[in-house]
Amino acid sequence: MRRSRPCPSLPRGIVALAAGLGLALTACSSLRTTSDYDPKADFGRLRTYAWLPHSTERADPRIDTELLRVRVQRSVDAELDRKGLTPAPSGAKPDLLVDYHVTTKEKVDVVTFPSGWGYGPGWSYGPATQAQSREYTEGTLILDFIDASTRQLLWRGTASAEIVPGRTPEQREQRIDQAVREILAPFPPHAAGS
Repeated sequence: MRRSRPCPSLPRGIVALAAGLGLALTACSSLRTTSDYDPKADFGRLRTYAWLPHSTERADPRIDTELLRVRVQRSVDAELDRKGLTPAPSGAKPDLLVDYHVTTKEKVDVVTFPSGWGYGPGWSYGPATQAQSREYTEGTLILDFIDASTRQLLWRGTASAEIVPGRTPEQREQRIDQAVREILAPFPPHAAGS
């Protein structure tokens, strides 16, 4: 494949600025969501749900706090209400049990960009590239829906994104709402293709 030469009139500073802007934009990446489910499960029969007691035994106390628990439950309750599911009345057995987990993972983002022309390995002359890397923490919210009768996992959805320090409580709540909305978009599965 033939490579075209960059415009010779662009100073290296502009190329570096454009590359830095690209790096900044990738830092604001959107949520990545996935879901999986038991294809034999009858999701049409699900009408009521209850939250399982949330265990913080193996949780990361930097992010899995009581404030997060309240935000997640409030957001999931609102989305399930929109989908026609209601909390089980006190003392009644629910159809579905709901739980969530939060995980974190340290990651490195590497961006390469053209930096003009120059000599490379073997003294060949051609397009040169530079690379920039940055470390960040990725957080993942996991929602589990469990059959209350069999205690079998019926459906799992996840959302992953970079954890951005310094967000206000309002921004954190908006991010949780967005994550839950996107996670639950394909739930129930039979409605996803219709």
